[in-house]
Amino acid sequence: MLKRSLFVSAILALAGLIGLWMLPKPDALLSLSAQTNYVSYRVMDPNASALQLINARLIQRPSDPFSTEPASETCVSGRLLPQLGNQVSYETIGSDVISISIAGNGQAGSTARIETVDNQILELSELDRLELSAERENCKSEFGALPVWGPGEIGSVRTFGATQSFSKELLSGEIIISAKAIEKLFFVIPGATGLYEAGRVTLPAGSQVRLDEGGWIGSVRLRPDVGGTLLQADLSTESDTVWLWRAGASSDAGAIPIGASAFVRQTRDPGVIGLQIALAMILLITQTVSGLAQTVRS
Repeated sequence: MLKRSLFVSAILALAGLIGLWMLPKPDALLSLSAQTNYVSYRVMDPNASALQLINARLIQRPSDPFSTEPASETCVSGRLLPQLGNQVSYETIGSDVISISIAGNGQAGSTARIETVDNQILELSELDRLELSAERENCKSEFGALPVWGPGEIGSVRTFGATQSFSKELLSGEIIISAKAIEKLFFVIPGATGLYEAGRVTLPAGSQVRLDEGGWIGSVRLRPDVGGTLLQADLSTESDTVWLWRAGASSDAGAIPIGASAFVRQTRDPGVIGLQIALAMILLITQTVSGLAQTVRS
């Protein structure tokens, strides 16, 4: 009897361990909150990336890089319409000013355009940029959150030396990793529902967070509480992994992946934790009953 109970306990423990380690990697939701000077993304959904402009300053430079003509400045209102694959960049310059630049995707007709309130179409080149400022006396802009809808990066990697540049920095931030709980363990055992927190990562100053596959969804806005020199980025993605490039790290060091591993499920999923407790109770009861039976027999 004792040998049999010990054998059953060992089988249960082994089966439970194998089953837990065979659980798939959880579906994750990564939420980023960061303070930065720079956010850039590639447009996945032109409609979601459209931006209503009210008194934006449009700065257009001559297409000839050797031209001595000065850039023209116009105050425009209307809808900014980036095209699929455009690279949209937001950057703070000075105080209370957001600069918006848009790069094409290399195809004809791929540049962004502005549909003005008086029904004109303004085609933008990669040399043009828009400036939004609510403090400027002439061309005083009205704006709130600016859309982000696609893969891209937050901040740029801080480099040191003669070419160091701190103008596009990520100053601080955090990524919260949430994972979806398993509703049915092994297809029959009731699990948990909803999301659980799988971890948090503090972002070091001067680093860059990059997402190449999938896309960020969210917005950035100017932070007046710090003199209007920073953007508040609130973004999320359902991609499994984002990449962190540390300040001063060499290109050989590579990026650090941030995401939810399969092991998180064993330690954080409420349903899995409940199964582990149940398995431990079964083993404990089996051992107790076996010990009592052996005592009675002796």
